[in-house]
Amino acid sequence: MLFSYKLIFSYDGSDFLGMEKQTSGRTVQEEMEKVLSRIANQEIKLIYASRTDKKVHALNQVAIIKSNKELNIYHFLYATNLALPKDIHIKSMELVDDNFHPRYQAKGKHYQYIINLNEYDPLLRNRMLFINKELNINLMQEASKLFIGKKDFRSFSSVPKNKESVREIYDIIIANDNNIITIDFYGNGFLRYMIRKIVSILIDVSLNKKSLDDINELFEKKDISAYSKIVPSIGLYLMEVYYD
Repeated sequence: MLFSYKLIFSYDGSDFLGMEKQTSGRTVQEEMEKVLSRIANQEIKLIYASRTDKKVHALNQVAIIKSNKELNIYHFLYATNLALPKDIHIKSMELVDDNFHPRYQAKGKHYQYIINLNEYDPLLRNRMLFINKELNINLMQEASKLFIGKKDFRSFSSVPKNKESVREIYDIIIANDNNIITIDFYGNGFLRYMIRKIVSILIDVSLNKKSLDDINELFEKKDISAYSKIVPSIGLYLMEVYYD
């Protein structure tokens, strides 16, 4: 009998090549599986909700692990967090139905991108994008409306030709608090580089380098090479994964 446990965890992506295990380089999946397997005294595989890229952060990433024995959640969680590197922390752990899948059963995701218009702060260099220019928030908000709805986002991604590229964005909320701009994306899923390309073109619109017509033309082209600019990953956060 296998026992399934749902984990909610956070990580600072600064020193990771991403969530997914790779042939070389430090990843969140590999670090966690190594520690989880040792604490559980069995091989543990992490099945996670969102494949975040290099240097992308997460506040509430979701995953499941399967164990061939029932675990004492309190003791297991305590021991695991002690052993994990300091840039990963498991916030909660619970026994769930064996059919639960964190990726396929997700109904929506919330990502946030942070831009700082204040003086450069080296202590925050891995937390947000610093831009030494004044951005027109009203223009950004107006342009963001063009991305809301069910659309083909191929031009705003790096998705291969043989992969489906239609996604639905439920809402985009842009706020400015003391020259720190947050752009919150809510949708049913996001393609690789999709958010970072959208943020990039919103910045271009705010600086009058791109227009609303340019965005509409990019949607029509459905070509990943049509717009190649992306903002750095350091300002991107996986905030939440939603389920029924």
